[in-house]
Amino acid sequence: MHRTISIAMTTYNGGRFLREQLDSIYGQTRVPDEVIVCDDGSTDNTLSILEEYKATKGLKYFVNNPKLGVNNNFYKAISLCSGDYIALCDQDDFWLPHKVKVTFDKICEIDGDYPVLVSSRCIDVDENLNNTKKITKIKDSEHYVETYINNRTSQGCSFMFNTILKDIILNTHNKVGDSVMFDAYIARVAAMRGIKYNLGERLMLYRHHQNNVVARINAKKLSFKEHILVQGRFRGFLSDEQIANTDIIYKIHKNYVQNESIKAFLSKVSLINETKSKAHCYKIIIGMPEFSIVKRIKIVLASFAIDIFKFFIK
Repeated sequence: MHRTISIAMTTYNGGRFLREQLDSIYGQTRVPDEVIVCDDGSTDNTLSILEEYKATKGLKYFVNNPKLGVNNNFYKAISLCSGDYIALCDQDDFWLPHKVKVTFDKICEIDGDYPVLVSSRCIDVDENLNNTKKITKIKDSEHYVETYINNRTSQGCSFMFNTILKDIILNTHNKVGDSVMFDAYIARVAAMRGIKYNLGERLMLYRHHQNNVVARINAKKLSFKEHILVQGRFRGFLSDEQIANTDIIYKIHKNYVQNESIKAFLSKVSLINETKSKAHCYKIIIGMPEFSIVKRIKIVLASFAIDIFKFFIK
C-alpha cells in the first residue's frame, strides 16, 4: 500500500532562503507527494518563488487575508494536507536528502490506531549553512518525559505525524489559542495520547539568522544578576512556561490519557502549577520516579540556591 506524505509549510517574507529550502525538499530520496504552503501576507519575493515552484513542481500555495499569525497559519496549512502523514516545514532551513525517508520509515514502523509523531534533531548553522555548535551523538528516545523536559525534541520543523493526531489537533487547538506554540501543543498531545518518538539522528540544518521568528543568533548576553533574576521556579526541571502549558494541555486531554505513568506525571505537573508553596512543590518533585534521585535532589538544591541569590541581589 502506497502511503502518502504531505509537507505543511508556512511563509512570511522568506524569499531570501526559501528557494534553497524548497530545493532541499524536492531533492529528497523520498520525495513528498504534495507540498502545501500558506503565506501570511508576504511583501517580498516570496510569492513569485512560490508561483515558480507551483508551475515547475506542482506546489500548492494559499495567501492569507487577513494575516493569521504563526500558530494559526500552521494549523491552516495542516488542515489543507491530504497525505497519510504530515511533515511540518519552516521557510528558511535546509533538509538533508534522507530526512523524509528516515522519518517516514520510522513512523510507518510504529504507526497504529492512536496518535503518532516522529521528530528528529538538527544541526545548528548560520545563515550560510556553516555549523555553529559542536555535533554530538544522540540516542533515540520514546520516553514521554523527554518531550516535556527537552525542547530540542519538539522542533516543529522536524515533525512527521499521522492523520489521527492531525484530526485531534485541528479539533482542539482553539481551546489553547496562542497561549501555547503550535509545535509544543502537537508534541505534548502526541506524548499524552499516543507515541512521540524522538530520533537522535540530525536530519536537517536549522538556520539561525536575524529574521528568525524564534531563534536569535545574537541574543543579548545577560549579566550574572540578570541571569539569576530570569530563572524560573525550578532550575533543571520544566520552565514556568512549560509547567503552565502542560497543565493547560493536560486538562483538555485528561480523559484520553490511557497510560497510567503518563497520567501520574502530568497530574503532578498540574499540581505544581497550582501550588504556591515552594516547599510543597519540592516534595512533589522529590516523589517523581521519572527522574533519578540524584536529579531530583539537584533540582531542589539548585532551585533553593537561586531563591537565595534572588533574595540578596534584588
